[in-house]
Amino acid sequence: MTWYSAGFFNQLNFDYFNDANEKATLILRAYSDRKDQEWELRLGGIPLSEQGKEVVLQFHTPDVNSGSTFYTDSNGLEMQKRVLDYRPTWDFIGFLNIT
Repeated sequence: MTWYSAGFFNQLNFDYFNDANEKATLILRAYSDRKDQEWELRLGGIPLSEQGKEVVLQFHTPDVNSGSTFYTDSNGLEMQKRVLDYRPTWDFIGFLNIT
């Protein structure tokens, strides 16, 4: 873990290595003038020979009560409003119990 402070933000870097010495870095950045946090995941790469893999970053936030509305960043383009179990263009039927 590495700590960095630039005055207007503080940053923590968490470096992870697997048995093959492949690296992933999770970066947490907290700005002094904002209430939100910025998270970034940097991967050392996924081998092309292992196609069909995906990387999932999951957060558990028990103290956040947002009802069923939350926002996600669309690859750095703009924030997208999300409503749990709702789709604006079709009727959502939730039958897959994924945890």
